[in-house]
Amino acid sequence: MMNQSSSFLLALMAVLGVMIQSASAFNPVKLTTTSSVKGASVKDVHSFLASPTNWPKITTSSHSVAIPEGTKRSFDLGKPVPLNQSVKEIFGLPPILAPSVTWKCLQSNAKQGRLEFFSDEGLPGVLSNARLLYNIQGEGDSASVTLDVTFEPSSPFGVLAQIPLKIENTIAMKVLLSQALSKQQA
Repeated sequence: MMNQSSSFLLALMAVLGVMIQSASAFNPVKLTTTSSVKGASVKDVHSFLASPTNWPKITTSSHSVAIPEGTKRSFDLGKPVPLNQSVKEIFGLPPILAPSVTWKCLQSNAKQGRLEFFSDEGLPGVLSNARLLYNIQGEGDSASVTLDVTFEPSSPFGVLAQIPLKIENTIAMKVLLSQALSKQQA
C-alpha cells in the first residue's frame, strides 16, 4: 500500500514527464551567443572557427576532431573545412564516453563573415538537425561574432541539453575564443 508522499511523488514525476514531452514535443531550439573579439579581423576569426583543430580549444566538451570514415576526399583539419566536406567532432572522455557529431560545411565565406555547419543526424537519441551558424562582422579593430545554434530535441535529454549548451557557448564565445586567437597571433 502506498502512502500519500509516495503517491504525490509518482504523480509529480508523471506530470513532469508530460510537461517535458509536451513542452518539447519536441520544439526546435535556438541558442544565440554574441561576443566581440578585440584585435582580430573578420578573416582571422573566420579562419579560426572554420578550422576543426581549433574547436577543442574553445569548446570545453569537445575532445578531438577527425575526418569521418568513408570520406572520399581528405583535407587538412588545421585549415578551413572545404565546402560540402564533413568533420567528426568527438566529445566527452574517449574511450569511456565518446559521443560524436558529424558536421558538414554548408557555407564558408571569409569576406562576408559567414560560416555554417549542419548535422542532420546530430547526436542520436538526443538531438537532430543541428546547425552552427556564425555571422562575423568587423567593428573597427575588433570583430563581432554571433553564433546561432539550432537543433531539434529528440528526447527529454535534448530538451535539457539547452542549459549546458548555452553555458558552454557563452564560455566559448565570450572567453575562450579571444584567448585562443590572442595565443595564435602572438
